[in-house]
Amino acid sequence: MTTKVGDSLRTASAKNRVGASTSKELAQNGRGIERAAQSQASSCVNRRASALLRLDGAEMYIAIFGVNGRVGSRIAQEALSRGCSVTGVYHHSGETPLDREKLLLRHGNVTDPHEVAQLAKGNDAVVSAIGPSESSVREFLPNSVRSLLVGLKQANVRRLVVVGGAGSLEVTPGVQLVDTPDFPPAWREVALAHREALDILKQEREIDWTYISPAAFLEPGERRGHYRVDSDKLVVDAEGQSRISMEDYAVAVLDELERGQFLKKRMAVGW
Repeated sequence: MTTKVGDSLRTASAKNRVGASTSKELAQNGRGIERAAQSQASSCVNRRASALLRLDGAEMYIAIFGVNGRVGSRIAQEALSRGCSVTGVYHHSGETPLDREKLLLRHGNVTDPHEVAQLAKGNDAVVSAIGPSESSVREFLPNSVRSLLVGLKQANVRRLVVVGGAGSLEVTPGVQLVDTPDFPPAWREVALAHREALDILKQEREIDWTYISPAAFLEPGERRGHYRVDSDKLVVDAEGQSRISMEDYAVAVLDELERGQFLKKRMAVGW
C-alpha cells in the first residue's frame, strides 16, 4: 500500500470513519466498470428473469434484516421509493424514519434459522444489512450468514444480498486491503469477520447470493444515482479516492436485486 493510502487510513481511523482513501496507482489497478444506475420509482416491476424474482410484473417483496441501521434504512427507503413492499427486521429498537405504507416492521434474531425462515417466508428476496455485534465481533457476522442460508432454504426463498465490507477487496494483485500494513487495527476484527462471511457464501450452491462490498469510504451523503462496479478489486476514482454514499450503495443493492448480474458472486461498488 502506498504512503498516501497509509496516511488516509490513519487519518480515517483517528476520526472513527469506516474506510480509506486510495492512491492513483490503485485507480489504475482497481478501476471498475462504469455503471449508470438509472433507477426509476417504478422499477420494482418488470424485472429480468436473471434476477430470479417475481416474473409476473408484480411488485417485489423484500425482507431487510438490520432495517434500522444506517445502511439498512437507506436500502429500505430505496426499495420503498421503487414501489417494493418491505418487511423490515430489527433486533434492537430504534428510530426508522421511513414511509410506512408498504413497510412492515418486525422484531427478529438473524442468528436463529427458525426465526429467519418465519420472517423471510413469502418474500422474493432477503437483504442482510446487519452490522457486527459488539460482544462477539468475529463470530456474529459468519454465524448470521450461516443462519440466513439455512433459514432461507426452509422458507423456500432463493435470493440473498449481503451488505459486505471493503477489507477483503484487492488493492494490488493478491493483496487485500485488510492485509496491508496501514490497515487500522481497530477495524481488523470486523474486516476479518466480513471476509469469513464471504468465504461461507462462496461454498453455497443452492441460494443465489450476492455479497456487495462498498468503497473504502461508505458514508451518508447524496444520491447521485450512478456508481461503478468491479468483482474483487477496490473501486477508486480518477483522483485515487474510494468512496460511495450510503444512498448510492442502496441504489446498487436494489439494482442488483432487479438485474441479478452477480449471482453467487461478490460485487464491489464505488463512485
